[in-house]
Amino acid sequence: MQYMMGSAEHRVGSCSVPPASFFSKVVRTIRFLEEAPAVVFLVLMASLPVLELMARGLFHQSVPGSIEYVQHLTLWIGFTGALLASREGQHLRIDLPLPFLGPRGDSFRCLFLAIFSSTICLVLAGAGMKLVVAEAPSLPAAWEDSFPAWTLIWLEGLFEPGNLGRIGTWIPVWVAELILPVGFLGMAVQFVVRCGGRAATQWVCGAAALFFAVGFSVWLGDHAHAMLLPGSVVLLVAAFAGAPIFVVLAGFASLLFWAEGIT
Repeated sequence: MQYMMGSAEHRVGSCSVPPASFFSKVVRTIRFLEEAPAVVFLVLMASLPVLELMARGLFHQSVPGSIEYVQHLTLWIGFTGALLASREGQHLRIDLPLPFLGPRGDSFRCLFLAIFSSTICLVLAGAGMKLVVAEAPSLPAAWEDSFPAWTLIWLEGLFEPGNLGRIGTWIPVWVAELILPVGFLGMAVQFVVRCGGRAATQWVCGAAALFFAVGFSVWLGDHAHAMLLPGSVVLLVAAFAGAPIFVVLAGFASLLFWAEGIT
């Protein structure tokens, strides 16, 4: 067994990058939003401790909220880095030689991995959105009917008062937490883009991932114990088929949380 990184330009394991499509255009549009902030956040995170040290030494004062800033900048840098790794196919994975699959079997494997990885990322994005909603200000109750019923799975509590904590007295905590749903959603899009094939294949992959993510969120909560064993088998198969390790671990964690009634 060998742990390997996918190639940066053309392949994820043996899954080729598809030609330009709607999804790849979306990815190109957000590339700047992935790369530039990572640099800015890294510079800020490195600069704040230095400024804190200088402020204490020269002015006998500290930078208000500097520790909280660094903590949340670390979160943002981690997710922007994960987005870049998804784009370049650089997530850690188990790369086993599977010559018996053949070209067609390998294409199905890549499609399965794309749907599987995107589904897990969408589930995590939904969980992140629940956290953001719990911290965000409430919306008028009259707006509740404006949202599709299935979106309320992740927006539960949006119409109730949240925890209006702030970072450094001026940045709402829920704004800093937005990187959780946005980051996982971005990774789901990246996995769809890298699934190979034509644009139609990518649309099918994206629709299937959304269908499974919503279905699991609605249905699995009441049947998690029954799905614990088959779900674990699917996760292990995905791991040895080449799914990113973080996706497999997140899948196991989600399955176990669901089994304990935690959604």
